Amino acid sequence: MAKQKKAPATEEQKAEWAEARKAKVAALKDRSDEAVAALAEPKAWAAMLHGMGCFGRRYSLRNVLLIITQLPGATNVNGFWTWKAQGRDVRKGQHGAAILAAMRGTKSTEGEAQEQAKPAAEQATPAEGAQGERKGVRGFKPETVFDISQTAPTNPDAPDLCPPVVDADRAAIVHWPAIVARIATHGYDVETWTEGDDEEDGDQGDGYEIDTDSRTVRLTTNGDLADARQAVHALACLELGQLDTGEGYEAAVVDSVAHIVMSGLKLTADAPDPEDFDAIGEALSDTDPETIIEAVETVAQAARDILDAIDPMPEPAARPTRKS
Repeated sequence: MAKQKKAPATEEQKAEWAEARKAKVAALKDRSDEAVAALAEPKAWAAMLHGMGCFGRRYSLRNVLLIITQLPGATNVNGFWTWKAQGRDVRKGQHGAAILAAMRGTKSTEGEAQEQAKPAAEQATPAEGAQGERKGVRGFKPETVFDISQTAPTNPDAPDLCPPVVDADRAAIVHWPAIVARIATHGYDVETWTEGDDEEDGDQGDGYEIDTDSRTVRLTTNGDLADARQAVHALACLELGQLDTGEGYEAAVVDSVAHIVMSGLKLTADAPDPEDFDAIGEALSDTDPETIIEAVETVAQAARDILDAIDPMPEPAARPTRKS
């Protein structure tokens, strides 16, 4: 029997759907505003860093906040059709996270949801206007994304790599040359130092030293992974221009950049400890949302610049055609 075509929507129905969409978009914007204000709390800041490290290169800050508040612990997030294209199906009964997808031209795509509403620091170019408005975006609509833990392989015989295995030791070896090369762009060489190699140098202890006189980053070597993590912390200092952070807010900002980068490079799969960011809470408490966003954008931009240099993202694949 031939399928009967649905009757076209009436103008009244279209108007109702448009109003419903506007209400959902407004609710999501309100929710993201609340999430921004909550970033003054170390626990929320740490959760934001974990989300930015896991999927922040594909989603805007506000969408990252929407995801982590609806799907705490999410590590790899995509839309329904993107998961299907990757050989995974969203399991029945799963509730995803609603995010804001940009609508361009005549329709919106999931890929645009990943690219929309980047921070104002990225948007405010002469071609886009002083207010950072991106050309071609005519509004936003709700769109749902799911974490990998909510999916299963389409082929039941295929191995289910969930949660994904993170080989941090291999990642350290793979990314080490690019990390050193990025440090070199700041005019610094990298040296590894083993305790006891030179008694006259004294005990540097665990960690790294940025010698501005010799333009050298010295690492106390404890193996490939430890070296890579220390180098990322030193690189975060160089990227931010904070060469003598000590303790407090500046040190917490460096740690924030370093965590996003290490997570993005798969040098760690661990969520950060909120107690490491108490100084963030002290500095941002009783401040306005604009100040909080500015602090987050400083961290996010530095991390993004490092990641783009060390591990450039491939061009996004076209969205699969929806079956009728």
